[in-house]
Amino acid sequence: MDNAPEYYFLSLENFNRKPNLKTIEPHRLRELIYEDLKVYPNSSISDISQRIGTEISRYKIREQLKQLIEQGRIVSKGIRASTKYACKKGR
Repeated sequence: MDNAPEYYFLSLENFNRKPNLKTIEPHRLRELIYEDLKVYPNSSISDISQRIGTEISRYKIREQLKQLIEQGRIVSKGIRASTKYACKKGR
């Protein structure tokens, strides 16, 4: 392959991993959570986890919720286990 591009595609026969959400990129997870909260406001981390996929750790979900709050896209109410998240009004 003399004229092969600098990038290579994995052939299906050499790629044994099944796709899963454990390897989802942070910005994609953040948008997935945001879209979930638009449909299901006032959700807990547990609620979100059940809907988007339990294979994603709650730690990763919590990190992205924190990012969304810092970006001003969502709000949180409550403390600790009773915390609920929702999209900001007007967004």
